[in-house]
Amino acid sequence: AVWNSATKTSERGWTAEVRVPFSQLRFPARPSHVWGLNITRRTVRNNEWARIVNTRKGETGFVSHFADLVGLEGIQRGRPMEIVPYAVARSDVLTRADRTNPLLETMDHRLDGGLDLKYGLTSTLTLTGTVNPDFGQVEVDPAVVNLSQFETFYPEKRPFFTEGANLFDFGDTPAPSHFNFFSAPSLFYSRRIGKQPGRFAPPDNSETIHQPEATTILGAGKFSGKTAARTSFGVLDAVTASEYALIEDTETGLRRRHQLEPRTNSLIGRVQQDLGTNSSVGMTMTAVNGEDFRPAYVGGVDSNLKWRQNAYGLYTRLAGSRAGTDLDPQKGYEGTAYFYKFSGWFGGQ
Repeated sequence: AVWNSATKTSERGWTAEVRVPFSQLRFPARPSHVWGLNITRRTVRNNEWARIVNTRKGETGFVSHFADLVGLEGIQRGRPMEIVPYAVARSDVLTRADRTNPLLETMDHRLDGGLDLKYGLTSTLTLTGTVNPDFGQVEVDPAVVNLSQFETFYPEKRPFFTEGANLFDFGDTPAPSHFNFFSAPSLFYSRRIGKQPGRFAPPDNSETIHQPEATTILGAGKFSGKTAARTSFGVLDAVTASEYALIEDTETGLRRRHQLEPRTNSLIGRVQQDLGTNSSVGMTMTAVNGEDFRPAYVGGVDSNLKWRQNAYGLYTRLAGSRAGTDLDPQKGYEGTAYFYKFSGWFGGQ
């Protein structure tokens, strides 16, 4: 959200003031509102936590204990629209390059631009879009040495994908901890959108001269919200460009472009229906389509059911996938891999 803040230190202590416009919040159109409010302050030197309303040890709940904020009458959220354009200029100069090589460019100049858009259709429905996004301001990932055969999963830090990411969570439960048991399968990893190109590896008898660091995201859109019937939904679609590397044949010395990543479309959809006080059922579907490889589809259903004043709960997850291998122009499709997983548990107190 776009908000303002200011702080001041005086003889009475430290004071902070925060101004959050109503356009940055989601609330229905009503003559008057009663909101919940709680403020937490942590004192690091003695590890002390202070809140307006504290949840005692042995008690459950957190938001339900918030204090009432009254006097909100005649306020309107409107239909906020945010447009954030950007332009980036970059120059790369190789000072110690082999200038006798006529194919090597010692200087490279690039000019790029894009646009981010957010529009509130209603108080509960938001449309978010981006064209050629730039994530140069995002915090870089820490260095990791991975000696295993498994992929390293980095946390998502790009604003377009982090905002409203909870809408696409599959199999999450209200339990505070699962103790590494009955973990739900991860159906969507957004860091693969715009990742470093590498689906098609260069031939063994070649040497890579130059390759892009990331796959270009041509555009992405996201539509999310919650209806009056307590149905939450979210749809995200992103299109990435084809990426090529400049390689050199070690035997002939000839150079050519080699495709590392095909043009790809990634889609995820999620819908969840609230039932009763703390129960819900949901469904998630994902699809990845591109050139020269078979589409991959993943789907799953999950439920969190509670009864007898939340004394008993039943959590179930069922997920399956259909993923095809890359297309060999001479052999065709070599096969299709399938994966299904079911997990469920029951608890009471």
